[in-house]
Parts: sequence; C-alpha cells; structure tokens
Amino acid sequence: MANEASPEHRAFETVEDSDPRWSVSDSEHRAPLTDSDSQQNGSEHAEDPVLSVVVPTLNEAENIGDCIESILSACTEVPKFEIILVDSNSDDQTVEIAQKYPVTILQLSPAEHITPGAGRYVGTVAASGDQILFVDGDMRLTQGWLLDAQRFLRDNELVAGVGGHLDTTSTDTTQTVRALHGVVLYDAEVFDMVGGFDPYLQGYEDIELGARIRSAGFELVELPVVVATHSRPQNMSELKRRWQNGYLFGFGQALRKSITSPKMIQDLLSRKRHQVLFLGWFILGAAAVFISTQVLLGWAVVTGGAFGIGMIYQGPRLVVIRTLWQAVSWVGYTYGFFRGSRDPSTFPLETVSLVTTAETSDTTSKEPFLRS
Repeated sequence: MANEASPEHRAFETVEDSDPRWSVSDSEHRAPLTDSDSQQNGSEHAEDPVLSVVVPTLNEAENIGDCIESILSACTEVPKFEIILVDSNSDDQTVEIAQKYPVTILQLSPAEHITPGAGRYVGTVAASGDQILFVDGDMRLTQGWLLDAQRFLRDNELVAGVGGHLDTTSTDTTQTVRALHGVVLYDAEVFDMVGGFDPYLQGYEDIELGARIRSAGFELVELPVVVATHSRPQNMSELKRRWQNGYLFGFGQALRKSITSPKMIQDLLSRKRHQVLFLGWFILGAAAVFISTQVLLGWAVVTGGAFGIGMIYQGPRLVVIRTLWQAVSWVGYTYGFFRGSRDPSTFPLETVSLVTTAETSDTTSKEPFLRS
C-alpha cells in the first residue's frame, strides 16, 4: 500500500524535511539511497518499501545492545531503513549504550505519560517509513524472515500487520490471528487509518489495536517462523513488575474505552476467556454462600479437586503462582476499567525530547522533539 500519512501521525515530517539528520539509513548505514542509487541497485529495490524500526525501552541496559545489533543484522538485505528508539526515562545505561549505534533516540517525559503504548505512539509519529516494525527492547530478532515479511505485507492489501512466533514454533502454516505481539510489522497507511497505538493505555495496547484493525476490515497474519527470541518468566517477580509498571491496568482501560462497541468488547473478552472463566467460577463460589450449604460444599469439592489435579501434574508452586496471577490480574483490570483512558490526540508530544539522531550519536544534551 502506498503510504499517505495522516497529519496526526506524521506530525514531524517537517522536522525530517528540514533537518538532514532525520534520514533513513540504507543497509550499510550510509546516507539515504537517492533515485540514481536505486536505479543502479536494480528495480527491485526501487519497489521495496522503506522500513522504520521502532524500539520502545525502559531499563533495558542488559538487552538493548544485543537487540539493536540483531536489528542491524536482520536489516542487512533491507534496501532502506531507520531505527528509532523511544526511551521511557530509563534510570540505567539504556540510552548510553544505544548511542553507540546508528539510532535516533527520543525520550518520554514526564513520568505520568510513560506507558508501553506511549513509546510506540511517539515512535510512529517520528517514523517516515511505508512500513513500521515494532521490536521490544528485550528481544533479539532472528535472521532470514524480514524481507519476505515486508513483501508479504506489501502484496496483500487486506493484511495490516505481519508477525511470527517468539522463541519456538511448532507450525508450518500461516495463520490469521486476532492480535500480534512483541515483534510486528505494520502497514503505515492502515496504521494511521485506525489511529495507531493508544499512548494512554498502561498495557494490552497491542490487543486493543488488533481489535480496532479487525473491526476496520483488515487482517493480522502470523507467519510460521520464529521472528525473535524473548524470555519473560511467569513468576512472582514478573507479576510484581507488571503491577508496578501498570501493565495489568491496560486491559481494564481497553474495556472501558470500547464500552460503546459490543464487537470490540466481545473481541477483548474472548482473548481472556480462561481468566473470565476463573472470575466467573469464584463469583459463583461467593454466590453459593447465599444460596445453600449444599451448593457451597459442591463448589468447594470441585475447586479442591481441580487444585489437587493441578498440583499433581504441574506442582504446587506453579498452581499457586498461576492462581495468584489470575487474582491479581483481575484486581488490576478492575482498577484500569474505573481509571479509564484519555483521548490519544491530547498526548503532549511537545514534552518528548530528542536525545540524539543516527547521524549525530555524540549529542551531549537533549533537544526538544518539536523543533522549528
């Protein structure tokens, strides 16, 4: 699809036009290819879309170097690309490490505007590509799939986004899915059309975006390839991290935002069907207290039996962690629902700082993202 950027999501194209440092690098990280360069390198490159890679980060000093290097390696055969890192005010060495690479770095401020969706939203505003690849800062891209994914997206007009599997895959079939996570390649035109990421959602911004894309009549496709490696253990430390970062509030915010669209509500809840069943079962237990002793006893026996079977096959520790995970998640969802969200158009882009650009990685002071 040809990319006709909307004013809202391409607000800073004038910055790129007036400042040569805002340039799209080719696969050798030189200056951008000119028309004559494209002709010399063959007509195939002239038809390939320009790629913007957006990397949101928060305290990823341990991972960001490997992440960026994997992106550079994966883009070896991509004719034109740029890398935009959007940092959420990390208090470790994330930004300092990223400055060693040909990357444009933006930083969010103040803290109240720091969400996973905000980093992606700001990265989209700064992006100039026909296609936008989102890569979480703790992931490492694998090799050999990106160029094929770009052409798949270009050649299928009803497909708005393409992703793959993380770590492992057991399928050899391309599948249509409800949402894509972690490493996703989007068509920029469709992305603008549906409004892109919501910067105010504390989490689940990818699921909410997927619901809007599908409601608009487009498809999301998961390729049968491993696109990146990523490891986040489902343990108490991860549950604590998600709570502290407000990630668990996002699903409730998304439900509140979609309250006037039954189709969106159904789409979102269907993705949490196991957690919905978990909540429903414990609501039934609470109701049984007021129904009869026999009903309460029956509920307790079935619950105890389910826990017993789980402990036999999964172990007591994992059963306890998963139960607490479900319970804490619903507390977060409820809080997020009543907290709600705001209109994405009110996000204060003027507070975003330009730390450095791909061409001036030795910048020592922050500049405003909005420049005259």
